[in-house]
Amino acid sequence: MCPFVYSHYVKKFIDDILFSEICRLLAKMFIYSQKLRFYSQIFYYLFANWKKYIDNCQFLFPDLHLFHRKKVPIKNQDFLFT
Repeated sequence: MCPFVYSHYVKKFIDDILFSEICRLLAKMFIYSQKLRFYSQIFYYLFANWKKYIDNCQFLFPDLHLFHRKKVPIKNQDFLFT
């Protein structure tokens, strides 16, 4: 056989491999995009309603300070120097 026939088969083989790899990568990208869409919807819902959740927490626990810690003065400081 002449080299042209071999090169034709090699080119067809490489094209088939590239096509299958491209199809596989596109399928993976589609799956990841669906997962990303699902998680982004969850995060959007949580962040869109974060104020409501914080208000509910403060209603249930009025002494709970979520964003800052109250500085409580220590009455008896003798234990620091013992």
